[in-house]
Amino acid sequence: MTAAPVPVPVRQRVRTSAWTSCTDGTEVVNYAIADGGHTWPGATVDSGPGVTTHAIDATRLITSFFAAHPLHDR
Repeated sequence: MTAAPVPVPVRQRVRTSAWTSCTDGTEVVNYAIADGGHTWPGATVDSGPGVTTHAIDATRLITSFFAAHPLHDR
């Protein structure tokens, strides 16, 4: 991976960091949620202990990420 990027604010209390120049076109994206609990961001039902943020929708984000990065036979 390349050097760690500078975190970028996405929404209130949410920032992202992305490593985009990885081997074979792979990418790593991290979302950090300030004071978030052990929950699924954007969940409409109780998903674990702590505060659930609705500033982002983790289901939409992960679905978009996988669509943009399909697995290839190795």
